[in-house]
Amino acid sequence: MSGSDAATIFVIVPIDDVVTTIHTPVAPVISKYLLGTGLLDRRAVVLDMPEGSSLEQTARVLTELGEYIGQVPEVTDNGVYAGSSAPISFNGLVRQYYLRQGAHQGDIQVNLVDRTQRQRKSHEIALAVRAPLQAIARPHGGNVKIVEVPPGPPVMAPLVAEIYGIDYQGQITAARALRETFEQTPDIVDVDDSVEHPGPKILLRLDRAKAARLGVSAQALATALKGEDITYLHGEKVRYPVPIRLEYAEADKADLNQVLALRVRSQNSNLVPLVEVVEQVNGSREQTIHHKDLMPVVYVTGDMAGETDSPLYGLFEISARLPAPGQEIGTPPTAAGAAPRLEQWFLSQPENPYEFSMKWDGEWQVTYDTFRDMGIAYSVGLLLIYLLVVAQFKSYLVRNYSPYKIEKSA
Repeated sequence: MSGSDAATIFVIVPIDDVVTTIHTPVAPVISKYLLGTGLLDRRAVVLDMPEGSSLEQTARVLTELGEYIGQVPEVTDNGVYAGSSAPISFNGLVRQYYLRQGAHQGDIQVNLVDRTQRQRKSHEIALAVRAPLQAIARPHGGNVKIVEVPPGPPVMAPLVAEIYGIDYQGQITAARALRETFEQTPDIVDVDDSVEHPGPKILLRLDRAKAARLGVSAQALATALKGEDITYLHGEKVRYPVPIRLEYAEADKADLNQVLALRVRSQNSNLVPLVEVVEQVNGSREQTIHHKDLMPVVYVTGDMAGETDSPLYGLFEISARLPAPGQEIGTPPTAAGAAPRLEQWFLSQPENPYEFSMKWDGEWQVTYDTFRDMGIAYSVGLLLIYLLVVAQFKSYLVRNYSPYKIEKSA
């Protein structure tokens, strides 16, 4: 419009409508799941057997799990990885699945039919198969977890509790007590921790004085136990010579009595049993110590599967079941003999990491950081809008304007 017909139009939207628009979709999302549920056509099943389990035992349990998964109507195929990790995804990269290389670990990659060809969502399928899979692995001492690709930023687990302290053995004891609380809380599933299963370790220590008297050299013992390249094979089509190695069979090494009965030839051509020159020392394997921000930490992880299906409600339920600050959780030993205190931290890291404390992490931390940063951004945006309104009307006061006001020039 131009000339005398020109008009200035002001459209004022009540602030209550803006708040309602922003607030309404948030409530059902939080009541169902913090970051929603993924609709991808693939899932992963993670198996953790007790440390020290053989690769064959792990493969046997994975085969049983794969046979059950193959009977699910929505599953097209699945791939079993024993002693190694499945192909790494972004979610697996954050959870450090590329470190799963032990004989007691295995993964199953599950592919589902297209979402348009099935009635159940992938999340519903995961909820349905979780209990049967755990029932298959539990008699073998295994722990099965259903890994769902999150629609939001990936985290180590939906529920993560980090335990800090000055005594690592005390952290382990507190973590075990906390894990029991996780397992006793309704709808908490896939409970696990970073504490390795204690395994025996046997050292064969050479008695050098006795070996010298019997004429047995350390080189002969090393050859018998570790093996030795005795010669090389040269070929016309081979660039490098192929070593021919003489080594005791791995299957025979598994039997300690058979290893100790092995005879080695001494310098005077006598056969001396290995048990005559070595001393058996029983011990335990060293456990992996996890660190975060250069501080030793023990993780306790879990997931939520129930009517609410939100880790936030599971976090509050577990937090309410834990002793209040100043009370004991477990009885981990300390240098002074007194039980340490475990204090909960929700928003920030513990102020004193040398005291026994627990930091909640996982989807809770990601959600809090996201809403905090978005709230700050929206506050800055509202402030800038207010300054623009002040610059337009040249007044800091908000007058009562009608929602639709049309002013025509004379």
